[in-house]
Amino acid sequence: HGAPASAESGRRRVTDDYSLGAELGSGHFATVRRGVCLRTGKEVAVKIVPKTMQTAESIRHECTVLQRVSIHKRVASLEALYETDE
Repeated sequence: HGAPASAESGRRRVTDDYSLGAELGSGHFATVRRGVCLRTGKEVAVKIVPKTMQTAESIRHECTVLQRVSIHKRVASLEALYETDE
């Protein structure tokens, strides 16, 4: 996991690695769906952020913060990052 993904460029898509389930919640900037890793069966939350709702810089900043705090067991960790044209 973890490689930026784009169907147009032949890179991996989130659905190549995760089964997406029901919506868990949504807010102004994103939607969160239940996911299951196809390789391990691990349950995850998949956050979907349309590029029209946030700048690329703000999304990169959030990913950097998640990477830094993911060592703490009570904080969500960033498992993978996928990017599409949307």
